[in-house]
Amino acid sequence: MHMTGATSRPVTKREPSDTTFHLTNLVVNNRLGSIGGDASSIIGWPLAPSSHALGLPVSSSSSSQSPSSTPESGAITNFPLKRANWTRRLVITKQPASEFYKDEGGKANALEVEVTLVEFNELGEPARSPDDEFISIPLRILLFFESGKRVDDTDQEIFRFVGNDYDSIVIRAPTRKALVQFRLEKVSRRKDGQRFKLRIEVDQEQCTANVADLTPVFTNAICVLSKRKHPSYNSDSSVRVKEPPPKLLKRDLSHLEEKLSAKIDGLTAQIHHLSQQVQKQCLRWDR
Repeated sequence: MHMTGATSRPVTKREPSDTTFHLTNLVVNNRLGSIGGDASSIIGWPLAPSSHALGLPVSSSSSSQSPSSTPESGAITNFPLKRANWTRRLVITKQPASEFYKDEGGKANALEVEVTLVEFNELGEPARSPDDEFISIPLRILLFFESGKRVDDTDQEIFRFVGNDYDSIVIRAPTRKALVQFRLEKVSRRKDGQRFKLRIEVDQEQCTANVADLTPVFTNAICVLSKRKHPSYNSDSSVRVKEPPPKLLKRDLSHLEEKLSAKIDGLTAQIHHLSQQVQKQCLRWDR
């Protein structure tokens, strides 16, 4: 019975090899002086012979690697967790003009809008992520009415870029903003007097970063007109309208003089005739 009990103990068969290795380093290097050969009785299973016991040099690589890896792993795990609490959004930092005269100034006449990516840290304070971590954000622009209704796809061509359209609508690391120059090629009167506005959003098909948190932004409403109406005269228009054009004065000046002379002669004859009638009447009263 004693031999059967001694041979059936399964303790040494369940001993993990990794645990024996680490426990050996721990016990031999740190506690050998205090517990000595009784370490096996405290742990509950026999320990592998130490390097001192075998006469081999003790390597400090295992003991030196474990402390140095702890702060590095802590830095890697803490940084993303802290950055994950940051927020960001698109902001229009320069609005286009509220009126646009599309037929003035030629094709160089354009509107401008500036979009900026702003970031806030976990405290809600303005912050800026490192440039080497920033991924460029392409944008796209859609045309809407002031009411919030999207302009039909067939009329989206009313909006037209000025300059290099690709480079102008990409937010890049150095500036974190995009300046867009554009024109609107149809007057609001042709669309029942409705004013237009732009919706600026991330181009999900072109962007490689996760930008689901960036919501679209809208510009102010823009009234598109043709040209400014300038008055023809600064003075009283009623007087100016009655004046004949210069060509008419030169051409008919002599004819007008003849007509005026004839009228003057006729008036003179009538005055003479009336004077004679008055004199005759006075003579009758004297008699």
